[in-house]
Amino acid sequence: QPPLMRLVLIQLSADQYQFIWTHHHALLDGWSLPLLFQDLFALYQTASLACLPTPVAYQHYVGWLQTQDKQTASDYWQAYLAGVTAPTSLMLDTPLLMPASASGQTYNRVLSESFTQQLQALTQSAQVSLSTVLQAAWSLLLSRFTGETDVIFGYTRSGRPASLPNAENIVGLFITSLPLRASVPQHPSALLHEWLQALHKEQPSHDQYGYLPLVDIQRVSEIAADKPLFESLLVFENYPIDDSLMEAAQVNDGFAVEAVEMVDLDSYPLSLTITPASQLHLQFGYQPSYLNDTQIREIAGYLETILCGMAAGASQPIQHLQLLSASEQTTLIANTVSPIPEAYSFCIHELFEQQVATTPDQVALVFEDQS
Repeated sequence: QPPLMRLVLIQLSADQYQFIWTHHHALLDGWSLPLLFQDLFALYQTASLACLPTPVAYQHYVGWLQTQDKQTASDYWQAYLAGVTAPTSLMLDTPLLMPASASGQTYNRVLSESFTQQLQALTQSAQVSLSTVLQAAWSLLLSRFTGETDVIFGYTRSGRPASLPNAENIVGLFITSLPLRASVPQHPSALLHEWLQALHKEQPSHDQYGYLPLVDIQRVSEIAADKPLFESLLVFENYPIDDSLMEAAQVNDGFAVEAVEMVDLDSYPLSLTITPASQLHLQFGYQPSYLNDTQIREIAGYLETILCGMAAGASQPIQHLQLLSASEQTTLIANTVSPIPEAYSFCIHELFEQQVATTPDQVALVFEDQS
């Protein structure tokens, strides 16, 4: 519903204000926000449009899109998704209600600095990116949760093509969500670093054909049109908006940004936004109709356990990675293992002899029409 952008300035005290900016995602993406605020703060300081650089028109990107081969991209995604007939779901006996609404909730989890350093060491050892490590961990979580070895979820990419001059300086919507299909190796000898490298090598092909709209990708898939292509989405924030805002605001005397809070609603039942920093920040966005508070905290704990296992070393077998922590495994065993019945202390032939002695006239064995 229009308008697509709203600006509200609330005066809290003589020298303190709260600025609320809401906008539709169709106008611009997260990458655009630092660009726009840099211009805003420069204009605030100088009060002159002459201080602003000449903007690069979004029209250049539209023209670039029109030159791309949609048929080749369609063929790529059709082959990539062949055999996938349903999205991988984490639903736990609850109905899936779409689309998302303002009632969506978030849950934040911050990993320690030492834990984050261990994950960074893993990326160096396996020669992959941190986003690949998180994608692998999420794939493993989905696989262990659902019992499926072939899982699918969504991930975002900046969408700014390297072949388009000055693409990084254009304000507008470039970011896209693409499906990521992961086959979780089941062989006991399959090693973590080999799987990570395999996932990492797939990225260039995805990026090459990432310009095809998601609706067109689903159209060439085998998933029914009334179902989502994926039910969970991973968002990797390369440029945290709060840090860029703080840096841009430093150049203005007497003006400071004290805090930044962002709320991003999407149409997916579950999303995970990863913000790299000295302490890795994980934000789970979820619909209460899909998962409740307890379940989302459990999922966050499972993901952290998997990441902790991965951080132990890239050369370990994938099957060594656990979904449950050591304390959870101990609790599970204690609550499910029952005392062994006394009868189980006898061998099978001894039990047979006891039954013969108890009911000697009863039929002992039946096979077809013989007994």
